[in-house]
Amino acid sequence: MDNNLHSKSWCPLPFNAISFHPTGALTRCMMSNIPMGESFDSVQMQQLRQDMLDGKWDKEGCISCWKKEEQGNISQRQKWLQRNPQDFKSPEGYNNPQLTGNPINHMFVNYSNICNFKCRMCGPNYSNSLIPEHKHLHSIGLGKQVKVESIKNRNFINDYLKNNPNSLDNVNSIWITGGEPLMDDNCYELIDILDDYDKSWETDMVITTNGSKVDLDKLQKFDNLKFFELDLSLDTPGSMFEYMRSAGIFTWEQMKKLIDDLTHFKKENSSWFHMCFNASIQAYNFDTVLEFDKICRDANALNNTRMLIFPEHFRLDVLPLEMRQTELKKIKDYTVASYDPRFQRTFADICNSMSKPQASNEVVSKFKQITKAQDTYRGMHIKDYHTKIAEFIYDR
Repeated sequence: MDNNLHSKSWCPLPFNAISFHPTGALTRCMMSNIPMGESFDSVQMQQLRQDMLDGKWDKEGCISCWKKEEQGNISQRQKWLQRNPQDFKSPEGYNNPQLTGNPINHMFVNYSNICNFKCRMCGPNYSNSLIPEHKHLHSIGLGKQVKVESIKNRNFINDYLKNNPNSLDNVNSIWITGGEPLMDDNCYELIDILDDYDKSWETDMVITTNGSKVDLDKLQKFDNLKFFELDLSLDTPGSMFEYMRSAGIFTWEQMKKLIDDLTHFKKENSSWFHMCFNASIQAYNFDTVLEFDKICRDANALNNTRMLIFPEHFRLDVLPLEMRQTELKKIKDYTVASYDPRFQRTFADICNSMSKPQASNEVVSKFKQITKAQDTYRGMHIKDYHTKIAEFIYDR
């Protein structure tokens, strides 16, 4: 049930959280790319807060949540509304949200867009490895113009926090994403800052990582936190993982070994170490939902699966309805573990999407064009990884 629903469009994040985008800009949350001024109480943020209190949707800036809710799927906004406000150190921004002066309880931290993976559904803002490919796609009439040129670390959050430790006064929740956040030592340096200001013991932290740079010895650095969770991005098991995400630089065999190592590490450090695995359900992994959940269960990890909304041409509904309904028959009676509420709601969304009409011809055509173009650029071919999808793309 939603908490503190001040209006039908109200979201707690702009009132309670600060978000550092990989470009260095401040944004409303980690789901948005739109810069929101130079401070937590900028003119742009104040206007957004007023609109939310008035029940007005910013359909451009909040498009991810708006689209998910429009389609009947659960959004990040709704997930945050389901939280208990008392989980945060200073819940005034939940209980009595103001246009300015709300305490910052949560930080979204993206240190840079530096990443070694080339996830097909990602973009240059979040992975510098994709910059050349997306420039090529744009040159042949596919995709947007790439505005990101720099591949260096452009977001100096740690320096700011060292010089302004009072910014951490009310923060007790931090979510770090990327880029790939473990490409350098920024996450570990942040722990040192929290330790220096006696903040670790009251801080929850989640790090979303592709896993390729996880160092089990360095993970011990996080054992003083109130709560720590490693959120491992997999999307799909098997060789399709390499096709969708790593482009072969990190194999599924390497990932399986990491999962085994983390499972053992969790048993030995169960008092403080937690983990979940995440997947964005889309056309490429539409038929691995149950297999993915088994991997989560076997590793005693929560299932952080969600529906992919953008890019639109990778959504589940680009596939033929009969293909999705065949898969629905296999999964519809599956019992989701009662201890995993995050996956329970998403599983219902997945089943619902399996029965939706196919996307427009324009969107379906773009899915086929993008897949073919990326395959050519990468020297990969979908038929070597998924014959059914390959038949749909090439033979129909």
